[in-house]
Amino acid sequence: MIDDRDQRRTVGFGVASLLIVSFLLLATNVALILRSNAAEVTVAFWLIAPTAVIVLLVAVAVWVRADRDRARYLTRVAAWAFVGAAALGIGGALNGYLNAVEGVRLGSTVDLFVGWAAGGLLDGGLIGIYDAERRLERERTEEARQEAEQLAAGLSVVNRVLRHDLRNHATVLEGQIDALDADDEDVETIRRHVDRIVELAEQGRQMESVLRTDDRIVVDASTVVERVTADLDAVHADASITVTTPDSAPVTVGSMFEVAVENVVENAIVHNDSPEPTVDVTVTNGDGTVAVTVSDDGPGIPDHELDMRELPAESALEHSNGLGLWLVDWFVERSEGDLHIETDDDGSRVRMVLPRA
Repeated sequence: MIDDRDQRRTVGFGVASLLIVSFLLLATNVALILRSNAAEVTVAFWLIAPTAVIVLLVAVAVWVRADRDRARYLTRVAAWAFVGAAALGIGGALNGYLNAVEGVRLGSTVDLFVGWAAGGLLDGGLIGIYDAERRLERERTEEARQEAEQLAAGLSVVNRVLRHDLRNHATVLEGQIDALDADDEDVETIRRHVDRIVELAEQGRQMESVLRTDDRIVVDASTVVERVTADLDAVHADASITVTTPDSAPVTVGSMFEVAVENVVENAIVHNDSPEPTVDVTVTNGDGTVAVTVSDDGPGIPDHELDMRELPAESALEHSNGLGLWLVDWFVERSEGDLHIETDDDGSRVRMVLPRA
């Protein structure tokens, strides 16, 4: 890593060298114009050269002023400008020499060198700005990637530690519940909260999986939905789950598709205030898409949980009741699909529209 002193030295060298060369070209060009007996039209044409130098200096100043980090690349801009000036200057001088040999008098070799070099300085400088901008962008992209990797690694460690501790504490509490001298209703309340702790730990693992991977898989949505609903039907005996699927519904989705379906269906069951919840799961093939729709007859999804979809991750964690919905929303977004939610007093309908394979 370059320290501040070396960086200031590099910037100073770039600025000084560019200004010195620009000044020399300007001064030489002005001197040639003043001692020339050429026609006014020719002199006016020669003014293009100093104008090109001034335009470059203004462009570089504006470019650096907009972003101070760009000053670190002024040496590269100056180098490109010098290469351009040398290349075109030598080309102009050679052209003047060859014209003189052929008896064509279009200006002295020095005049042509200075004029062409000034134009080359502008061209090379603009190329240097473009090159420096690309390098700066790559540098920032790499820094952002490294920061993201470090953050992801840190969050993964924190997540695993928290999940481990939550499960351990939940296990201890679960073992002590039956020994409590309390009403059955109170015991059931405690047990429900312990189960919620375990559920949150599992949702934390699922969220980490969704956020850490962009991998796509091809699966049959009908097969996944039938498997998930069969498992949930066995766990929630009081619920009535109906499933309608086509023979085949291949989709290209994130690897957490089964978890997303499970979250939507289970939420429709456990958040239903009816003693016998009714849930309808439908898979339909569309034009280039496959829709997985989960409808229920519950009280509807609360507004504060719907608002979770618009929150960043750190805000979502502060309102953990909506983590399941937030996870599904992220899964659908990562799968390049669309999530539609309709909710009212008669129940809710969650529809995941996913790319067909």
